[in-house]
Parts: sequence; C-alpha cells; structure tokens
Amino acid sequence: MIFVPSLDGKSHCPEEESRMSDIEKVANVLLQTLLTLDEQEG
Repeated sequence: MIFVPSLDGKSHCPEEESRMSDIEKVANVLLQTLLTLDEQEG
C-alpha cells in the first residue's frame, strides 16, 4: 500500500483532502516501482 497524507489527518470522510504535491510524490513512487519491476522482468 502507498499512503497519501491527508490534511488534518482526516481520512475516509467527506472532509478528507490531500495536497496535490503529496499526491504527485506518491504517484512518482508508484511509477518508479513499476519501472523497476519492469526492468527486472527483462
């Protein structure tokens, strides 16, 4: 699992909100993980 920090620690509720910069960091972690796994398959 990859977790994105939520503002004020609110999670699984209508008030949940994350900064776009945090979402971008997590997306890049996922991308790099997939690229690494792809390289290992070759």
